[in-house]
Amino acid sequence: MFTSHDYIKIPRGKYLIGISQNILNSVSQLLSGTDLKREYFENSCPLQEIFLDNIAIAKKPVTCRDFRKFVKETGYVTEAEKEKWGWVWEKRWMKKSGVSWEKPFADKKDRLYREMETIHPVIQVSWNDAEMYCRWLSSKCGEKIRLPRETEWEVFASLTGCPGIENIIKTEKNFIKEYHPEHFSNELKRYGIIKPGIIWEWTIDWFEQYPGGIPNKEYGKTYKILRGGSFLSHDLQRLREYRFRRCPTARSPYYGFRIAVELE
Repeated sequence: MFTSHDYIKIPRGKYLIGISQNILNSVSQLLSGTDLKREYFENSCPLQEIFLDNIAIAKKPVTCRDFRKFVKETGYVTEAEKEKWGWVWEKRWMKKSGVSWEKPFADKKDRLYREMETIHPVIQVSWNDAEMYCRWLSSKCGEKIRLPRETEWEVFASLTGCPGIENIIKTEKNFIKEYHPEHFSNELKRYGIIKPGIIWEWTIDWFEQYPGGIPNKEYGKTYKILRGGSFLSHDLQRLREYRFRRCPTARSPYYGFRIAVELE
């Protein structure tokens, strides 16, 4: 199943992740006029050296068509389908009935989503849904397939050109209001890869404190980590170090995932 042209290989070794106290102080000066808080960036402290084993991370998130194969073969029912609702953004976040991974918006945008199912990431999926997909694919292919760890994801993002907080000196309030499926097509044409920053991507990890980091009462076994930012995100949230947390049951048209393959 593993074909190197579909993945970015990260060799075993030491890498830097996170942000330093000096960078945190610089970022804090950019938050005026935004809905972002300093504590959101404190979660990415401190700058640290980590060790990774050989890993390969997919160049593209799992697509709608990929997920359709999983559902067809297993009969899996997602959490949005079981509970008959999901989150959508319609000038504000709201619960909407009838949405699912096949109808992530429950409006006319769903047609474009389905027409582009061969390249469009599956969305409106929870962490639990993503985890079940990885288990199925791992069993089917005989490979060690799972969601990326957030450390692996951050290194992957760096290798694929996703900017870091240290790269940002000035930023503007940049929110992409409209949903544009063609972004995915354009990314593939331009880079041969769908880079981070278009949808939030689930990782395998709980929202825990970094060693030596700043305490946060939300740390623990309640939230899972997403990375990357989405159409609706501020520029600072699209940076590779930014840690976003949601319950493992959460789903929206801006949450998807890509897979990692453990290598010998």
